Amino acid sequence: MQNTDGDRTNSRLELLRAREKQIREALAAEQTKLAKRQRRDAAREETLIGAAVVRAATQSSQFKRAVMQVALAQVTDSKQRTFLASRGWSE
Repeated sequence: MQNTDGDRTNSRLELLRAREKQIREALAAEQTKLAKRQRRDAAREETLIGAAVVRAATQSSQFKRAVMQVALAQVTDSKQRTFLASRGWSE
């Protein structure tokens, strides 16, 4: 005698597990896309704000001094500091 109820239950469980796997994969893909978008947006924000600050600093020596103080406190890598100094960003 066949156990059709047990077969149907096993079949349903297998289908649900397969669907769960698909959902987990889709969720992982969306999380990856979101993280990538957040990194891209952060980089764009830095570029836009940085460009605006540099433009404003070229128009005001007092503002440029303030920016230099903040920037030089944050930039600790000697090569980056040398580059900034070569571009006029040093005290």
